[in-house]
Amino acid sequence: MAFDGLRPGEVLGLFYEDIDLEKKLVRLLRREGEIYFPKCAKVGQPAKTIPLNDLSAELYKRLPYKRGTRILPFSYKTLRKWFMRYVTQAGITRREYRVTPHKLRHFFGHFWLKRKGDIRTLQKLLRHSNINYTLIYTAPTDAEVKTEFEKVVQI
Repeated sequence: MAFDGLRPGEVLGLFYEDIDLEKKLVRLLRREGEIYFPKCAKVGQPAKTIPLNDLSAELYKRLPYKRGTRILPFSYKTLRKWFMRYVTQAGITRREYRVTPHKLRHFFGHFWLKRKGDIRTLQKLLRHSNINYTLIYTAPTDAEVKTEFEKVVQI
């Protein structure tokens, strides 16, 4: 989820058939009657595809294939509960910055720019209609501002 830039609802709406391991693509599609789906997608619209990274591909390969079913057949509430359990086990307990499944998407945007990825490509990957939304996801931390300032203004 984190390194594919997927929204939690998109992850919950993924069916096994939506993962193409050979082409390394994830197909995002809204299905009739399904409560989890890609934001702004309409039933009957062509599917959008995004690239699948190697780590995610390896994880999907390990899942037992069950044709016609969702990969994660549970609710957002359950996803969040599991996520918070792992966050706690990882020792992340800071209250001032609450970690949520959606914040993984922000992490992806931030990670993308730190690796010198193109912001317009990131906009397309995150499926933002407006570049301003992408800029929100990529805001630098105070430490990064300080480091960049010292690097650029070094006399």
